[in-house]
Amino acid sequence: MTDFILPPKLKEGDKIAVLSTSAGIKDRFPNAFDKGIERLEERF
Repeated sequence: MTDFILPPKLKEGDKIAVLSTSAGIKDRFPNAFDKGIERLEERF
C-alpha cells in the first residue's frame, strides 16, 4: 500500500480551484455551491 502524502499547507496568496461536475450542479443548486465557496473563503 502507498503511504498518503499531504501537500504543503496553503499560505496567504495561494490560489485554489473549485471543480464542479459537468452535470450542472452549480446551476441546479446555486445556494449549496455558493455556501461551499463562502466556507472556503472563510477558512482559507
